[in-house]
Amino acid sequence: SLARSPATSPNNASPISWSHTVGNNNNRILVVTTSQRSAAIPTGITYAGTPMTQMVRSDSNAVIFSTIWYLINPPVGTANIVVTYAASPNHFQGNGISLYNVNQTNPVDAQAGANALSPGPISTTITTTTPGAWIVDVAAMRTQLSETITPSIMANRVTRENTSLSAPIGVRTGVTTVGPAATAGAYVMSWNTSHVAGCVTANSCMWAISAVAFKP
Repeated sequence: SLARSPATSPNNASPISWSHTVGNNNNRILVVTTSQRSAAIPTGITYAGTPMTQMVRSDSNAVIFSTIWYLINPPVGTANIVVTYAASPNHFQGNGISLYNVNQTNPVDAQAGANALSPGPISTTITTTTPGAWIVDVAAMRTQLSETITPSIMANRVTRENTSLSAPIGVRTGVTTVGPAATAGAYVMSWNTSHVAGCVTANSCMWAISAVAFKP
């Protein structure tokens, strides 16, 4: 099971924070995804003052970034997720996701990431080794004309966010979870886009996707 908290900030000074509630469930883990359109990237994230661990960072042309962080056994209750940058980020979007029944000793089963200057589709393949793993992915895409992204259909894949910030020129971010993924193996985390081929010439279509799988 999970609980989610979202945050957005078109142009904000560091740090950026929002509240998140962790339920009183066994074998807890907090996952935070970030995306932004700027060269500024997170230098650290904390929850209730405790530093989180960065697992994946993907970037396209040092302009579009997506990252995934986690914290084992976060405290029960409501506290702030605080994202710190070395410089002010643009078009920030963040999500906090609480997962339960996750391995507390060695939680990461697999990780993956990809980026491109292309109209899409956005895609990365993550290969899990443990049946019943949770998969979290975050896709970030630069927009010029309020373009959209649509996640591919997959068993137990649920969209947690699919929003555009500062349209028409800005960033669209998508976050999905798959879980539990019944069998171990390769999972293609893909998103179709409404970009047209000419966007490559215009240097306007770029994307970055990150994914992590967590063991039960």
